[in-house]
Amino acid sequence: MNIGILGAGHIGGTLGRLWAAAGHSLCFGTRDGDAASALARELGASTASGTVADAIAFGSVILLAIPHSAVEAVATENAPKLSGKLVIDATNGFKGSSTALPFAGGSSAWTASRMPGALVVKAFNTAHFATLVAEAHRGTDPIAIPVATDHAGAANIVEGLVRDAGFEPVRVGGLAEGAGFEPGSPFFNTGLRAADLRRWLALPRAK
Repeated sequence: MNIGILGAGHIGGTLGRLWAAAGHSLCFGTRDGDAASALARELGASTASGTVADAIAFGSVILLAIPHSAVEAVATENAPKLSGKLVIDATNGFKGSSTALPFAGGSSAWTASRMPGALVVKAFNTAHFATLVAEAHRGTDPIAIPVATDHAGAANIVEGLVRDAGFEPVRVGGLAEGAGFEPGSPFFNTGLRAADLRRWLALPRAK
């Protein structure tokens, strides 16, 4: 799968390494290309780097691994190009900061409102990057990656990418349900196991 990753920092770089190892093709898009170029060279021939627009054009799936405060500019400059794309929103608007947005349905619902036509899925926003590095493909009790979206087909694709990265997806409902997994929630940055999250939410066990 072709994945455009906006951002080459902790989350973007970590998931990029895991997806490249799983055989996906990547393009990192950043405003400052040095870090993205170095990462692309590290990951080999299936990985490229360029501008934000380059990564969006490349990917059928786009990962937002940028500060939440940067989403507005990305949407303003690229909203038509994002129409029809699957957008994984891994951003967080932290309470008490300039990026905290009192939008019904949480920060990813706000992201979706800025990207009409995009299939927005909230995922990969709850776990610290160090937890992702340490826990990928480890053991029989994987950590949970909550997945929230209004698009069932997009959810299926993202769940596959979660597994490719070495974790277990837990579908928690529509996009607005993703607000329950943002900073300040009992699930944020805990490294909660998938089985434990399912029990907490009274969801059926994974088959």
